[in-house]
Amino acid sequence: MISNEHPRLDDVILHYAETSPDKTAIRFQDRAVSYAELNQRVKALSLYLYAAGVKPGKFVAVMLDPSEDILVSMLAIFRVGAIYAPLDPEHPDVQIKERLDTIMPTVLITQSHYQNRASDFSVATIYVDGMSATEVHETTRLDCKPDDPACIFFTSGSTGKAKGVLGNYRSLSASIIEPSSALGISSADTVDSIARYAWSISMLELMSALVQGGTTLILERQKALDLNWLAQQASQCTAFHCPPALLKNLSEHIEQMTDQSGFSNVQLVWYGGDVFSRQSIDRLHRVFPNARVATAYGTTEIFGLSHCYFYHRTQADEKVLIGKPVGAMEQLLLKPDRTPVKTGEPGELYLGGSRIAMEYYQQPELTQEKFPVIDGRRYFYTGDFASMDESGNLQYLQRTDSQVKIRGIRVDLGEIDYHLNAHARVKEAVVIAKEDDHGNKALHGFVVFHSPDADNLKTIREHLLAVLPDYMVPTSLTELEHLPYTENFKIDRKALAGHQAEPLSKPQSFNDPLTSQLAFYWQQTAHISPTSDQDHFFEIGGNSMSAIVLASTLSRDFNISVEVADIYRAPTLAGQSHLINELNQAATNTITTELHGCLAQVGLFFRELLEHRDASITCTRYITRAAGFDDNLLKKALAMLIERHHTLRTSVTPATGHLKLTLMDPPDESEMIVNRIPGTWSLQDQPGIPTVAKQIFKFNLRKGPLIAASCCQLDSDEELLQLTVHHIAADDNSTGRLAEDLIRIYDALLHNRAMVLPPLRSGYDDYLAEQQKRLDSGQYNEPASDIAKKLLQQLDDIETNPLIRIDPHSGTPLFDIVSLNSGVAGKCSFTDVVAAMSWAFYQQFGRNRFVFCAHVALRRDTEDNPQVGMFVNLLPVFLSVHPEHNEQQHAEQTRHEFEQAMGNSDVPYELILRSQERLRRLGRYPFDGFVNELRFEDEYPSGYDGVVVQRAFATDGHEISLSLIRSPDGDAIKLESPAFDDGQNILHQLNLLISHYLTRLTD
Repeated sequence: MISNEHPRLDDVILHYAETSPDKTAIRFQDRAVSYAELNQRVKALSLYLYAAGVKPGKFVAVMLDPSEDILVSMLAIFRVGAIYAPLDPEHPDVQIKERLDTIMPTVLITQSHYQNRASDFSVATIYVDGMSATEVHETTRLDCKPDDPACIFFTSGSTGKAKGVLGNYRSLSASIIEPSSALGISSADTVDSIARYAWSISMLELMSALVQGGTTLILERQKALDLNWLAQQASQCTAFHCPPALLKNLSEHIEQMTDQSGFSNVQLVWYGGDVFSRQSIDRLHRVFPNARVATAYGTTEIFGLSHCYFYHRTQADEKVLIGKPVGAMEQLLLKPDRTPVKTGEPGELYLGGSRIAMEYYQQPELTQEKFPVIDGRRYFYTGDFASMDESGNLQYLQRTDSQVKIRGIRVDLGEIDYHLNAHARVKEAVVIAKEDDHGNKALHGFVVFHSPDADNLKTIREHLLAVLPDYMVPTSLTELEHLPYTENFKIDRKALAGHQAEPLSKPQSFNDPLTSQLAFYWQQTAHISPTSDQDHFFEIGGNSMSAIVLASTLSRDFNISVEVADIYRAPTLAGQSHLINELNQAATNTITTELHGCLAQVGLFFRELLEHRDASITCTRYITRAAGFDDNLLKKALAMLIERHHTLRTSVTPATGHLKLTLMDPPDESEMIVNRIPGTWSLQDQPGIPTVAKQIFKFNLRKGPLIAASCCQLDSDEELLQLTVHHIAADDNSTGRLAEDLIRIYDALLHNRAMVLPPLRSGYDDYLAEQQKRLDSGQYNEPASDIAKKLLQQLDDIETNPLIRIDPHSGTPLFDIVSLNSGVAGKCSFTDVVAAMSWAFYQQFGRNRFVFCAHVALRRDTEDNPQVGMFVNLLPVFLSVHPEHNEQQHAEQTRHEFEQAMGNSDVPYELILRSQERLRRLGRYPFDGFVNELRFEDEYPSGYDGVVVQRAFATDGHEISLSLIRSPDGDAIKLESPAFDDGQNILHQLNLLISHYLTRLTD
């Protein structure tokens, strides 16, 4: 036992390996680790540590990416009574070496992909992910005293030297067990872990559930800013912890989601590290309808959480409280002379009890200053102001250094922040105090608005003058697109202090698109505007904090690993441009040397080989420009586009058992395909003038590139550009992104101005690798077989009672187009259109069960997350029509059936065909119809316009296909089919039935 109150954490957690051996202790990605497996891995690693000379009082450094390895390592260290010393692998090597030199660890625990870095640290290293899986029967458990050191966490220091906060085993046990109980966590709970392991709060995240016999869900931090992904992870938790800024964004995102039912199982949402407005707390209650919402307060010096407050759903108090001390935590609220304050008065907060740290490692003077002895008891001075209400709850006021003197009057910045954020137009805002060139301190406000408006700042200034004395109204108000945040998601007030008190100016124009993009990032992360590619990041206003943000931004948006040290090594725009090119090339050589094509690409390859020998299967976009297009600039723009999107320069060749994709070097401008079509053409049927039609290309799949352009003169005195992309390289949705990027590049080259393209956060090769991984794991086999069996059940009905019987003597396909009125188009969804099609089929053909093939995109392109590749899959949708249902009831039924089908949207359709012999012989899906949504809503610079050129929708030629065409000119329904008896009339009647259904549905 550690003390009379709490046993050792490793004893508590590993005890469940005996009482609940099969229960899941840890979940990470698609892996689940039971308590028994956790115990076995801890025993193995503790034996390694013991053999390496680790014992009580010795430091063990830990440098790990998120995975179950962190808990294995932490518990193994505790098992041998040593000192857990986490290091952040995202920190530069120079910082890691400095900390290693400070603690002189016996061993470094890391992962095998850090082998090259670890070799430079001159420390004995254990690669925990490469350890043998051999079962260990003996238990290595070394006794240690309650006062023996157990962990050390480094925090930044004002002198530039990190402070090592050292805690003992007594404080460690109390800092996990007491808050876990206070939060009400039980063995039935799943708690997430999102914090960096170098932060003390990570221990509470990792172990608060485990000490109760529950489950820890470990999250990948690099994905946390993807709010869709984070929302999905939150829905898997019963207790969810998140940094406040990120939690605020997440709650706003969830509130916009159409389906919020997945969050009803969340029973606790808690946060700490910053204050939340009452409005934000109310939103948390709305989006997590069954959850208790708690705010927590704590510091590294007490290893987590000292106070906690649960907000009542009906509570109207506007105060943001942090509650009462947790467990045996003690508190004092004192005046500067260390005499107690009265209830309701602000005081400086001191924390005491067994949970406070032992010392700042090897810094005795700082330890004595920050851990004073008051009335014979040792406390930690937090540096925070708080006040206590009559119920004994603390209200967090601000850091002691957040009160400033303006014109000789003491001002609390928190009060101004509150009134700024209370205005309905304001999304988020903050005020800082900053000295001018003459040493005078002034207030500066930075505001993010919900929507742009010319009088936003004027309105806010008038609002502040109405609620605050004039000396508390900021001298300047600056509108920003977003507030800067530190790496732990707190508002970065230091970055704001370096901001010029005026709206952001546009970045300097550079001829090179990458340099222009980097200049944009400099402005966004450090609020500096370079004028030359030789400008030095740190000499024109950048600092270490903005360098961390910049490195993180570049890593995320270019999908490469940029360290903070890289920013120091390459501080100029030119140097960083060269660095990114090098890292991109290294990633290309490593990742995309050779990949296997997805099954959809395999199908396209052989379909083209067997059925379309003289023409490639392609996707297109059409853009007009009155001033025409310059062929040389087009070639240059195409070359830049191909360099940006790897999928366009992929060599496609068949190999044994798969389709081999190989990334080629970027082609020269001279290799670009830009064709000129002679004559004058029309977009409409005009007598004597040929009508624009889709140009046919035959791409060389072995050589590439897989994109081409052709231009022609229109009778409207404009020029038309047709951009053609091989379907293996891009689906229709992705072709829209490629067209937008091409025109932005072309326009920037034409006018010699800055070229800022949305950053690519992931490449198509990532998608291919992930799908191949799932295929190899057999993940799709069972659902593919289930879908195939369901198809076989309806195959006889489809073949013996087909909706149409093809006329073998006519090769002319049929089509019919009906435009939807604006009222219908704005209200109906794609599933509504699918419902209308099945309803019309029932009315026309008398059948009430159908199998439709829906073209679905597994990834969707957005401005925030561009996606380019072949992401389309064919999804069987089993639909039924109940004659007694009205339009609304049928739409709900269809929506339910469509959502059921979407649960298997990523199961490759080729795999479904292969899973049953009869389907394999048939060679295609047995469908009644195809349904597809085509979006032509691409956005181009001024002077360029997208147009829709009608084209045939490619099917197997045996079904009726429906395309919902969305464009700036309006929405339309297009039906197509092979020729059949009275086919043209029937298609038109079907379209009228569909339109009538949608009109009644949306009335």
